Formats: sequence, structure tokens, C-alpha cells
Amino acid sequence: MMTCRPSALVFVLLLSLAKVANAFVLPTARLGVGVVRPCCPGGGVLVAYSSANGDDQIEEERFEGAVDHDAVFSPAPALENNAGSNQEEIMPALVVQPTSMISELVQEQDTGSSSQRLDVLQEISKWVTAVNRPKKLRVSGHSALGSIATLSFFVAVMPHLSLGYHANGIPQVYDMSSFDDPVLAKSVGFMFALTAMAGLTRIPRSSSKLRRIMFETSACMTLLLYSFQDSNLGMVHGGWSLDLLMDGPGWIFTWVVYACTILKSLQFLEESIAGPEKGRDTLPFSGSRIGMATIASSMILLLFLNGPIVPACFFDHNREAFEAFCLPGLNYFGGWHTSGYFVVEAYIGFGMLISTLLFEKKINQTQAGVLMAGSFVFSGLYDAAQFFVQIGSAALPVSIQTLIDYGQGVMEKFSLYEIGICLWTFAFIKTMLRVQEEREQAAKLLRGVEQGEQNSSE
Repeated sequence: MMTCRPSALVFVLLLSLAKVANAFVLPTARLGVGVVRPCCPGGGVLVAYSSANGDDQIEEERFEGAVDHDAVFSPAPALENNAGSNQEEIMPALVVQPTSMISELVQEQDTGSSSQRLDVLQEISKWVTAVNRPKKLRVSGHSALGSIATLSFFVAVMPHLSLGYHANGIPQVYDMSSFDDPVLAKSVGFMFALTAMAGLTRIPRSSSKLRRIMFETSACMTLLLYSFQDSNLGMVHGGWSLDLLMDGPGWIFTWVVYACTILKSLQFLEESIAGPEKGRDTLPFSGSRIGMATIASSMILLLFLNGPIVPACFFDHNREAFEAFCLPGLNYFGGWHTSGYFVVEAYIGFGMLISTLLFEKKINQTQAGVLMAGSFVFSGLYDAAQFFVQIGSAALPVSIQTLIDYGQGVMEKFSLYEIGICLWTFAFIKTMLRVQEEREQAAKLLRGVEQGEQNSSE
């Protein structure tokens, strides 16, 4: 079996970072089309300027290579607004010097009627917009980060590609049992966490509340997984950054992220049931409110179960118990434990990407379902699940049985099962009350409309 080489990841990351730097060299600017009119000496056309990133400052060099040979741009002279004038205030602008088609349009405007002038200005607007349309090769910083995270993920898992069958006869894709590079695992997890958090700044304002909460929940979950991965609970042989077995900044930070993840999961449950229909078609598996509520409920309960996301020793906060009861079992898991966190992060990241493609209408719900199923397989989560199923279906080694017994004892000690169920119940009751209130408001509004129509007919 091939071994994982960090040097390959370094090369890929350097190459990707070079592409990221190139994406930021020339920020793409776009000319606004809201204010376009003849002006200035020479019959130029004044065009109000607004850059793609909201910056109103004019930087002439940004347009190098963004216009064709028929247009020359230069800063426009300031125009004064006279009191009582109907002229709109013009922000920093550019002058398109009339050449070829622009000259003809301006000449037509000088002798044409008002309707003709409007047509001329509309044509100029369309032309300027087409000339200054951003190049499609430009990518955002968030997209570049996502690409780096995906590349680093496949650099980590492809050496462990092992097509065949598990011991129980189920098809196998990856065999991560030999994965033994915690630094590589930590790097991949960091890239997915960074990408997820950066994505929160890229959510369009037109997105529905449900879509926004889903992305916030996924980002919090990814950051929580990375916090456990880059700790002495995840990197059991050293190299970790956060000590979660003693009081300190790392322990406090992880608790804050954990609380935020619970809160966002509860909001996701409420919005998935009681939220409006708007925006649901931009999320995978959104055809049924019950289906989305099931996904949200699963996320909440997993946060209070031992193992899948939050290890029991995080709650117990006992170093001696961790070394005696947990460490032998985690060593038995080997590479599956080392890689498990970033495998789940990858699946969440791919789900967020698929949701973005749905929002941009590049795929439909059927295609999204197929891609989610494919991501489950190629992210390695499928093989991780099969590995733990095999362990549970056979006689458990002493170290694994000890680990499970210790986890169950911690759950009972801190009543985590009861807390999870109570929080879910509270969120569900709150959601049902919201649904009932909205139905009553809708019925009241309908009665008001019917009463108004009746009064008008009388």
C-alpha cells in the first residue's frame, strides 16, 4: 500500500496558493449602468462607476485588459449640482470617449426625440455593461480556498484507495487503517474549517433564512470537528494545539463552538419545519419538511451521543481516566481515528458545495441527491461507517469495550441523553407554537380580505 507523502501536499498547496494570489492581483471591476448620459467636452458619455466589491474609488488600472480596442476610459470631471436642478447626483465616474458606435449614438441623440434619446442611452448602457463584464476566469478567494481544501483532501486519501471488499463482504473504497500522518490530517481539517467559516461571508443577501441557518450550522459543526481533531483527544500521539483535558483557552474555545453548534442546530430544526417555502429548493433533500426535520434532529442528537462527534472524555475532563480507559481503544482504531474527523468535515464541505450549485441553478434536486450519495462514498465516510459496523457485529476487543463502557458512564453521569432530548423537545414545541400562530394570523388576514370585499360589494 502506498504511504502518504506530505511533500506532495506541500507542492499542491504551493501551486494552489499561487493561483489564489493571481486571483487577487487584478480585482474585477464593473461599470454601473444606472446613470449613463452625454456630458463633458468632446461629446463623451458619463457612466456612474461602481466596482464589484462595493468600492467607490476609481482605479484606472483596474480596467486594463477589461475593455476592447474601441473604448478609452478616463476619469470624468466633477459636475456641480445646482440647487433646484433635476439632475441626479453623479458619484465618481468614468468618461467613455466616443469612438465608432458611441459617436453615432451621441449624434443621433442630439437630434432625436425624448424616446429616441432613451433608446440611445439604453443601448449605451448595454454596450458598456457588455464591455466591462467580469472575466469568467476570475475566482473568488472562497472558491480558491475550497479548491485547496479539496485537493489536499484527495492528496491525503488517494494513497489509501483500496478497491475491494470489507470483511463482511460489503464493497470497499478506502482503507484508512494505515493512515498515520496526524500533521496531514490536521492540515486538511484546517483547510475545510477555514473554507466553511469564510463561506459565511459569501452568503447572498437574497438567501432564505433556512439556507443561511443551514450554512451557519454546517460551519459551526466543521469548526467543532476541527477543534477535536487538533487536540489531544484527536491527535493522541502528539502534535496537537488544543488541550481539552485541562482548563485553558483551548477548552473554553471548544465549549463556545460546541454551544454555538447546538444553538444553530436547534434553529435549523425550527426553520426546517416552520420556515416558508422560499429557498427550500436550494437545499439538498428539501422536498419534505419531515425529511429536513429528521436531518436536523439527527444533528442535535449526535451532539449528545458518545463518539460520533463529541468524545465523552471532553465532558469528563479527566486526564487519568482518558489515558486509562480511552487511549487503548483509540490506538486500536488507528488510522480510522486519525482520519475520521477530516473525513466528516469533507462530507459536510461537499454538501455545502452542492447546496451552492443548487442555489445557482447549475444542478437540480435529483442531481443533488446523486452527488450527495457519491460524496458519502468518495469522502470516505461510507468506509468509516462500515469499519465501525464490523466492530459492532463481532466480539469486541477489551480496549473497545472499555472505551464504550466509559463513554456510557460519562453520558449517564452528566445526564447528556436527557439534556439532548429535552432541548429537542423544547425546540419542537416552540416550532409547533410558531406554526399555530402563523396559521391564526393567516386566517385572520383572510377574514379581513373577505370582509373588505364584502363591504366594497355592498
